[in-house]
Amino acid sequence: MKQPLLDFFKLIDNNQDKLKYCPLYNDVKTRELHILVFSVYTRSELSVFFHDTLKGDIRFRRFILENYNKVNSVNELVDMSCMSKSLFFSKFKSEFGMTAKKWMTKRLNERIRLYLGNSEISIKDMVYKLNFSSQAHFTRYCVQHFGITPRELIKKHAAG
Repeated sequence: MKQPLLDFFKLIDNNQDKLKYCPLYNDVKTRELHILVFSVYTRSELSVFFHDTLKGDIRFRRFILENYNKVNSVNELVDMSCMSKSLFFSKFKSEFGMTAKKWMTKRLNERIRLYLGNSEISIKDMVYKLNFSSQAHFTRYCVQHFGITPRELIKKHAAG
């Protein structure tokens, strides 16, 4: 670590007890740290330092983003990936920071909200486009995840 950063952390350590609950102090010190890091280290030094954090598995991420909306379940996505379940779930959690089921549920809920904003799409069309097996299944899903029926969701969305 270069001397300016050592000095910075020494100062932080010395003032930790006095100012650790001061949001303004923390904000200023965070900004100061960013300025120091980017002024003291070259781009190549930073890339070496952050390499492991930033690399991720780009092919796996791309596979997920291109295929999650083509399947009806996490198991179908696992099968499509040609990986063991344990490897898939491990990579998924590492890449996305949550379980595959939770992530896919969040994406589906986002798509439902997106369709709600389009008054030209009927509930029947939503059921088809979102791969629900029936309108009853879609209604149960909405009640379970949003607490209200699709029609109530549409009215709520239209009201603002």
